[in-house]
Amino acid sequence: MATTYLQRTSGGSPTSNTKMTISLWLKRGKLDNAERFINSNNVSDPYFQMYFGDSGNTEDAIRLQHYNGGSECELITNRKFRDTNGYYHICYSYDSTPSSPSSSSVKLWINGVQETSFAVATYPSQNDSHRMNTGNFQIGGYNSGSFFTGIISHFYYIDGTAYDADTFGSVDS
Repeated sequence: MATTYLQRTSGGSPTSNTKMTISLWLKRGKLDNAERFINSNNVSDPYFQMYFGDSGNTEDAIRLQHYNGGSECELITNRKFRDTNGYYHICYSYDSTPSSPSSSSVKLWINGVQETSFAVATYPSQNDSHRMNTGNFQIGGYNSGSFFTGIISHFYYIDGTAYDADTFGSVDS
């Protein structure tokens, strides 16, 4: 069972609060469990989190949330991710600078294929902050007591640029 995580305290001036990319490989260790693999600011306001859901329409779906008081951007995939034997490449791109942010502003790819079917899809307001540059962010942990039970590898956080998944390589099925 995992009992460690990485934590970074944000400091200095970010390149941008309106554009970013996260890319990582992960392998699930446990199903039917809310497992946050990325968490910013321990889910106090404002926050960002990326995790596998644990109940209802979120069970084993990927859930992304940016929250700041009443302003929220949220995606919950319709697709379920129940493979504990293979790795998933997850790439998430955020760009709230267009005058009407939409599905072209917030993109999620799993194994090189862009997710387009969501149970919930709420997009940011123009120039809304992505929240990764506020407070602490953790990889593989949540609130110093809940740990991701799988494996995370090749984690990239790119501040100031919204890249597509093919920037990080390709997946050969």
